[in-house]
Amino acid sequence: MGKVLFIIDASAADPSSGAEMVCHQQAAGLAKAGLEVFVLARTQDPAATGITRVANFVEYRYFAPADRPFRFFYDLLRRPARFFDPENPTSRFDLLIVHQPLGLLSLQLGGRFTRTPILYVFHSPWHMEYSLKYDRKRTGPLSLPSVAIRRQLERIAVKRARKVMTLSRYMAHKLRTVHGLDESRIRVNPGGADLERYRPLEDRRAVKEKLQLPSGSVHLFTLRNLEPRMGLDRLVEAAAALIRRRIPLHLTIGGQGPEQRRLERLVEEANLTERVRFTGFLPESALRDYYGAADFFILPTRKLEGFGLVTPEAMACGTPVLGTPVGGTAEILSLFEPDFLFADASAAAMAAGIESTIGAYPVDGRQYRLLRDRCRQYAENHYSWRRHVKQLSKTIQEMVRFDGT
Repeated sequence: MGKVLFIIDASAADPSSGAEMVCHQQAAGLAKAGLEVFVLARTQDPAATGITRVANFVEYRYFAPADRPFRFFYDLLRRPARFFDPENPTSRFDLLIVHQPLGLLSLQLGGRFTRTPILYVFHSPWHMEYSLKYDRKRTGPLSLPSVAIRRQLERIAVKRARKVMTLSRYMAHKLRTVHGLDESRIRVNPGGADLERYRPLEDRRAVKEKLQLPSGSVHLFTLRNLEPRMGLDRLVEAAAALIRRRIPLHLTIGGQGPEQRRLERLVEEANLTERVRFTGFLPESALRDYYGAADFFILPTRKLEGFGLVTPEAMACGTPVLGTPVGGTAEILSLFEPDFLFADASAAAMAAGIESTIGAYPVDGRQYRLLRDRCRQYAENHYSWRRHVKQLSKTIQEMVRFDGT
């Protein structure tokens, strides 16, 4: 039986982001396939540290508070390595699957796993995400060293990997251009959706009433980190334009983040408080209802959409997705219905695309019901986690040969 150690910046046991969900599904899937799986994860709760069994894998949790930079790096350099004694056979692994560079570099600076094969899962360029999240106009020139350091640390980790996996061809291209990685070392393996958790609702009307969605409206839903690159301001602008044209829309925005107050002000200034609702953070247990009750899911990303797990999750619930032609979204939707891609990421293009699709698929019509069936079938055929883990296993077999295999 092979032993695999995942390295990630947050717990894979209770995922709250796309990267954490990918790590969770990979760890659980490989454990189900018979591998011995462990996860090294950072926590910001000192009471949550230690070793714990989660489902069918073991998680090592170390404390390092991100809001206290000096303490963060002090803990990062000390704590992860303590879980692994180089002289103890139980601390040896056949493969590291790395979702974040700092944990790996910390271990290797401590003399751990310097010869262990590495598969790096590249979700997005770390320095670019940082730069877009903390807009340089707000942070000033002091942000430049932070961007450069992130890029270099990620490059070191990526270069040490035997293979690097991305969730989209778009991110494979970013990997080649940003870090100069040879194409022969890259494997593209799209993400997926939990097809058991995310499935069509039995009674959409009853769930709409439970969520207090107004009757007589076309219900749009989006779920995003509320950050500048997500394009939510443009979506609000598009919704305002359509409502001015007397199209009966209602928009629900799920998620939280630094842009929330600004977005709320935009809604207030446009007199849309009755037509746009902010839910704040939505736990995974609530997502099926929100996905399934929506008539259309909207992905308004402005920049750097690596894959977007929300797209196959919404489609698994039977809900059509309309999105900007940015990154992985274009790869998913172009194979399903190219017309569901907006012409570009502008508010005008979103408004035009939404209006056209609503006209072509009235939500009370037969064609719309057939469209929902097609969405579910598409997710089943192309975006199951079982398919993803099977492809992951093939990549692992290219890299290592476990005892007894």
